[in-house]
Amino acid sequence: MKPLVSIVIPTYNRARDLERALKSVLAQTYSDWEALIVDNHSSDNTDDVVKSFNDSRMKLFKIHNNGVIAASRNLGIQHSQGEYIAFID
Repeated sequence: MKPLVSIVIPTYNRARDLERALKSVLAQTYSDWEALIVDNHSSDNTDDVVKSFNDSRMKLFKIHNNGVIAASRNLGIQHSQGEYIAFID
């Protein structure tokens, strides 16, 4: 079943903030969403943070965006399945 809301989260070496953002998404009462985390090949523990949630609604994508954050957002949009798109930057 397709989610109603796709949440696109571009990130780069912000594992701690990413963890806080994902906890915030999970704390919401609304649950018909997917989170598309688009990582610009971080050198921190971003992958481990996403995996630690063990939630199939969270999907991790990698990109070399060459400093163009719009490329990360666009990749998230391309993979989104929701009717609505929300961004957490």
